[in-house]
Amino acid sequence: MVTSTTASSTGAVQRRDSSIPPPAGAASSSISQQGSIFSQLQQLSQQDPTRFKQVMSEMAKEIRTDASKQTGAAADRLSQMASRMDQVASSGDMSQLAPRQPPAAPQGAAAYQGAGGQHHHHHGGDAMASDLQQAFESAMSATSASV
Repeated sequence: MVTSTTASSTGAVQRRDSSIPPPAGAASSSISQQGSIFSQLQQLSQQDPTRFKQVMSEMAKEIRTDASKQTGAAADRLSQMASRMDQVASSGDMSQLAPRQPPAAPQGAAAYQGAGGQHHHHHGGDAMASDLQQAFESAMSATSASV
């Protein structure tokens, strides 16, 4: 159970008990971290399109470097992200960074049979969020020096 305490505008303290746990740390923080980066990039694209393109180009270089240090699926994901960042740097269109939608899955028993009754997980979101954060900070720093 989670207990939260808040103060109202009258100064009265209210205590609220909730059986809803707080969000799981790592997964939600990596998502919010990525959301924050994309929000800042969106703002930059509107306020300074030239710098935005420079930042995207720098981020693509950083991510590509990170990809070269990885193997397998992690390297593939980073390489794909770097390519999409290059496209955004050229076009200025952030929609290239939108997550790719997986193909529609069959419904009902066919879905279970088609999957062989197996459950598959994708790992590495936190690592990608960390790479993205580092690339963003580096790119912002590099482009501020050249502006």
